[in-house]
Amino acid sequence: IPCKASSETRALQTVVDVFHQYSIRQGEIDLLSLGDFRTLLTEQAPSFLGSCNRNQAGYLEKLFQETDLNKDKELSFEEFTIVLTWARKPAPVPGTP
Repeated sequence: IPCKASSETRALQTVVDVFHQYSIRQGEIDLLSLGDFRTLLTEQAPSFLGSCNRNQAGYLEKLFQETDLNKDKELSFEEFTIVLTWARKPAPVPGTP
């Protein structure tokens, strides 16, 4: 008997699938470069970028740097999940830490 996945399970699977779709474009497999990260958010989450001041110059670079915990200039899936937790927070005002 096939198991029916909950909507939460399907949503999580979609997040994982999208991450993997973009993380294999260049560089190490399962890691997002800044370019991969920018493309993923631009193509998959334009409303995220268009809301709460997130389309300001330098926002994606700052978000990438802050979530790149090991400072290897690539995001692992674990680091990328930090971005997901910040999705509901407003973007910082330009010029503030």
